[in-house]
Amino acid sequence: MYKKKCPDCNGSSYSSYSKGQWTCPYCEEDLTDVEAVMTDDNE
Repeated sequence: MYKKKCPDCNGSSYSSYSKGQWTCPYCEEDLTDVEAVMTDDNE
């Protein structure tokens, strides 16, 4: 799983794919250029 933290609202967004368009599910900020971090399955 990949995780991106929104710089606008600090919400965490998760995806199984790190490429392509990525929008914050909380505030709809474009997270495409935010670095994705690999997470553990336990997060």
